[in-house]
Amino acid sequence: MGDPGGAGRREIQLGMRVAWAGRVADAVPAAGAWVLGATALLAARERHAEARDLPAGVRERCRALLGAGAVEAASLPEMAARLTPTARWALRDIDDPLRLWEGEERWWTRIEEDGRDLLAGSGFSMGPVLGAAAVLAADARRVRAALELAARGGDHDALV
Repeated sequence: MGDPGGAGRREIQLGMRVAWAGRVADAVPAAGAWVLGATALLAARERHAEARDLPAGVRERCRALLGAGAVEAASLPEMAARLTPTARWALRDIDDPLRLWEGEERWWTRIEEDGRDLLAGSGFSMGPVLGAAAVLAADARRVRAALELAARGGDHDALV
């Protein structure tokens, strides 16, 4: 995994997430666009929404996954332009850090749609298994949101 670039909770959490992303990108090529999109959103949130520099180890891993100039970009549009083509989709048309939620929604939509496409495949490959995992993850996210909504009395505005 390597040194995350610090001993604090934030550094360790970011380090583990980006290290995991690198491992999944290497081991499961069919999930590469998902992993790179998620990593782009993670880096964008840290750098532009939270206005925090990435820890050194995390920054180096992000450079390897996303492209050398993406992490150093001064704005979201500049970051998106510098991302590798496989990661760029997650930040498409997002110019304000307050709109990163749109990228996250786009990410979940793509996971589910790609997962359903993979489920339609046949043969003895990893595709249908990966598709099932993706669709189940999207379903679990919706169940979590429904449970949170119910816990707050069913008022949709309470989630916002």
